Amino acid sequence: IASGVLAGGTYLVSRHYRQSTLTERAERQAQVNLALTTGRESPAELDQLFNVYRELGGVESMAIGPEGDVRSSLPSLGRDDIPARLRGGLSDHEVVTAGTVVRGHPYLVVAGRPRNSPLELYFFFSRRAVLESLSTMRTGLLVGWVVIIGLAALVGRAVARTTLLPVRATAEAARSIAEGLLSTRLPPGTDDEFGALASYFNRMADALQQQIDALSEARDREKRFTAFAAHELRTPLTAMSTAASLLEEDLAELPERARRPAALLVSDVT
Repeated sequence: IASGVLAGGTYLVSRHYRQSTLTERAERQAQVNLALTTGRESPAELDQLFNVYRELGGVESMAIGPEGDVRSSLPSLGRDDIPARLRGGLSDHEVVTAGTVVRGHPYLVVAGRPRNSPLELYFFFSRRAVLESLSTMRTGLLVGWVVIIGLAALVGRAVARTTLLPVRATAEAARSIAEGLLSTRLPPGTDDEFGALASYFNRMADALQQQIDALSEARDREKRFTAFAAHELRTPLTAMSTAASLLEEDLAELPERARRPAALLVSDVT
């Protein structure tokens, strides 16, 4: 966006400058030409001056007399080629300008009236060179803008990939830890924020692994204690169960007062 605005602004400023320069040069030249034709009464008197104007400045000229007779330095130029806003009402104190296109050729027309003369003079200054140079500039700025966009995209992509690479590595490491690979660690980074992120992530992974190792050790101790307790209780329980079985077989032969407690003892042992 910045390069596009700069290119567009450059073109607009250059176009305004070139057109303003052409207009100022044409108006000055027209003032000089009008001064040279002061006091002329007929368009026929200007043929030699028209040739001089063309040789000096590349200007095509047209004169219209009070009777409507037309004389021009270029045979193809006629009254109809004069812009509508310049026809009639000309002053011998100032010149007026307007743009026009005559058979595909762009012109800047400067009109005025010489002092002490009934003639109307129109000077056709070619704008083709200016328009062609502006077109070349526009094309160059457009191509340069596209090249800058391409370079900016490549540089931006490289910078983005370089910047996001530590984040992507952190995401992969977190996924590995979530899948059970507790030994996953990030490589030591630089002294910037990504280096701090890698350091904190590794510290978190170390603390998590220590907690899981502690839980594993507690589970192993619990398993050993359970196995030891089961082993230690198995022998006396077996003996008590055997004695209870024998007592149950002789339960009917016991005295009445001992039979009830013996039955409860056999049930509890079982």
